[in-house]
Parts: sequence; C-alpha cells; structure tokens
Amino acid sequence: MQIWSWRLIFLLNLPIAAAVLLLAPRIPESHAAKEGVAAQPLDRIGATLNTLSFGALIYALSFAPELGWRNPRVFSLLIGGIILLAAFLWSQSKRPNAMMPLSLFSNPRFLAANLLTFLLYGALMGALYTIPFYVIQVRHYSPIEAGAIFLPLIVLMFFFSARVGAWIPKVGERVLLVAGAIFAGAGFAAFALLDELPSYALSILPGVLLLGAGMTLCVAPLSAAVMASVPENQTGIASAVNNAISRLAGLVAVSLLALVLAHGFESSLSRQLSHSDLSIEARAEILANDAHLHDTSIPSDLDPQKRAEAAVMFDRAFLAGFRAVMLACALSAWGGAVAVFVLLRRKTRSS
Repeated sequence: MQIWSWRLIFLLNLPIAAAVLLLAPRIPESHAAKEGVAAQPLDRIGATLNTLSFGALIYALSFAPELGWRNPRVFSLLIGGIILLAAFLWSQSKRPNAMMPLSLFSNPRFLAANLLTFLLYGALMGALYTIPFYVIQVRHYSPIEAGAIFLPLIVLMFFFSARVGAWIPKVGERVLLVAGAIFAGAGFAAFALLDELPSYALSILPGVLLLGAGMTLCVAPLSAAVMASVPENQTGIASAVNNAISRLAGLVAVSLLALVLAHGFESSLSRQLSHSDLSIEARAEILANDAHLHDTSIPSDLDPQKRAEAAVMFDRAFLAGFRAVMLACALSAWGGAVAVFVLLRRKTRSS
C-alpha cells in the first residue's frame, strides 16, 4: 500500500550522508599516512565543488527537455555547472590531498578501466532507467512484472561472476573485459531490434541474457584491472575513484539518455501527427504537452476512434525514443570495449 509519494525514498540518503560527514574524520583509515608522509586532511573543497558542479549539470540536463535549453534556469545552471566542474578539475591537479588525483589517469591501464566503467555502467544505469517505462507503458506490464524481467540477469551474475574471476590469471583482464562489453552492447542492441516482437521470450529475454552475460564477464576483471593498475599504497583511492565514477556515470547517463528519449519521442510524434487526419487544434494541443512523453494527454474532445489513433501514435513515438536510447547504450558499451582493447595492454603492476 502506498502511503505517500515514492520520491520520499530519496530522503534515505540524507541521514547516511550526514553520518558519513560526521564519522569520516574519526575513521582510522581516513588518517592513514603514506610511507613516511604525514596524513592529509579530507579534500572538503574538492568534495564541495564536485557535488555542486554535477548537481547543477544534472539538474539542467534533466529539465532541459521540459523547460527548453533557453530557459534561464536551465541555461544558468548548465553554465554554472561547467564552471564549477572546471574549478573542481583544476583543484584536483593542484591540491596535495585531492580526492581524485588526476595523475592516476596518466596510467593507461587505470584510464582504460575507468573509461570502461563510465561507458558501460552509464549505459547499464540508463537502460535500467528506461526499460521499465517501455515495458509498463508500451507492453502494459505491471510494476512487479517489470521488475521481474531482470531476474535472469541477476541469476547469471550471482552464479557465474566468481567463476569468471578464476579465469583472470588464465586469459587476462583485457580479453574478458572486451568480450563482456561486446556482449553487453549486443544486449542493448537486442532490446532495440526486437522490441515489437510479441512475447517476453522473443523480445526481452535475449537482451536480458546478453546483457547479463556481458556484465558477468566484466565485473570481476574490471575490479582486478583497477587494483592492479596502481601501486599498493594507492589501491584504496583507486578503488574509491572507480566506484565514484560508476555512480557518476549512472547520474550523467540517465540525464543524457532522457534527452535522447525525449528527442526520439518528439520527432516521431511530430512526424506521425503531420500525416494524421487529426484536427490542427488537436495536433497543436498534443505537441504542446509532448514533454510528458507517453503520459501526454489526449485531447478530451476526440471521438473514441481518434483517441485510439492518438494512443497508437504515442506507442510508436515512445518506441522510436526507446530504440534510440538502446542503440546509444550499445555504442557506449562498444566504445568501452575499444578503450580497453587499445589501452589495457601491460599486465604488470605500475610502480
């Protein structure tokens, strides 16, 4: 039973964040000194700039489809976010206690692992955000059924990720990561190409299985590549940076892919309306509210036949946006495979 808005779930982060801020200075690991070097304080300036910059950018990207790029709120936050991001990167190149030392990215292996993290996990989070809308609004699944479609992926990762870890000494991280990213990209492409087939087994399961196989091949080797790419005394910060990049990738991807979805929906809907026999007034009313995507209201004065025609147009328009999102996710995953293939060559731990 729903008591209030689902948005309240995000309040869960507030007490956790407050506890982290209070306890971080008291955790012994936070004061761990490098060999013979005094421990550095937390990079509060970097953390503040990082939070503000990405908060502004993600807000601007999220509301741009609804408000428009010329909206003063969107435009000012976008410019402000870019300036704050530049300030964050500058601070990370200058401060001795930087939370994300940019020198780490001069290591090709570390760079490759984090490029794959950003591109693959961004695609995954964007897909996991978009697919439920597709199966609920277009295929008319219940929310429980929409959540259950990913069970095969979870089962694959649960039972086989540890076994993949045992393959790393035999075949190396590079082969596994490239293969995993290729499989994951094929899974995203399958969602785009099979979306109109009639059953779950034909239209959704192939993408879920390919994506599950890809992620299963990537998880353990990716962690191993990150940890093996830096000296022993930097493994902690390398792991933290990689984890932060995976979370950041999801936030950025959801915002950017929402733009892709909105553009695909609006372009397809506008094209269909231009060839429909709906009245000019009805077309204008629909287009004026198309930022709501599939939830765009159908003019109340239309007769049942016209309302059914408009509903079909909404389905087709959403499918067009959904396909664009899935293909963008596929290209992102395959881009990660290219980055690993080119950069992840040396197998010895850097000094």
